[in-house]
Amino acid sequence: MENKVSKNLNIPNMLSVIRILLIPVFIVFYMKADSEHYDYYAYAASALVASGLSDLFDGVIARKFNQITELGKILDPIADKLTQLAVVICVAIKLNNSVLSLALMGFVVKEVLMLVGGFIILRNKIAMQASKWYGKVATAVFYVVMAAIALFEGIPTEIAFVMILVALAFMLVAFAGYINDFIRIMRENKRSVND
Repeated sequence: MENKVSKNLNIPNMLSVIRILLIPVFIVFYMKADSEHYDYYAYAASALVASGLSDLFDGVIARKFNQITELGKILDPIADKLTQLAVVICVAIKLNNSVLSLALMGFVVKEVLMLVGGFIILRNKIAMQASKWYGKVATAVFYVVMAAIALFEGIPTEIAFVMILVALAFMLVAFAGYINDFIRIMRENKRSVND
């Protein structure tokens, strides 16, 4: 038991926890930012950049130093999804634009479906798969787009919409890849159960 705990207390897992802890920091600064507290936009964007960098490095460190754990395979996507959901909801509220909000809701739908798929995999006691490169690229694009929107509060709606659509396109490509992986995993699991 102690060995399992010490194995889970590693840098990649701590970075995932830090990402989760950065969510309320982003929310507070972004939602309180206005013309009187314009510097809060920079603080919110900084929290998002720090979150994105920790997401980038946790996987690199885990693979390079053989610190991949089952807990990490669960923590990493949960931290990603919670961060993305919080950012999307905050940006949709702050921009108060129905077209942008509709585009942003695409992120919410995708993340909810990803969580459902993850719970199905866990319920069937199938080993969690590590994040794929296409998911990491989509997440990086998401962080860049949302940090830019958070930092440049006065960004024209049309430009913000195009940026969100680009991020959404990357997310949909990654989502298609994960659906393919999910179907493959479930088929392999069904075959192994039937054998």
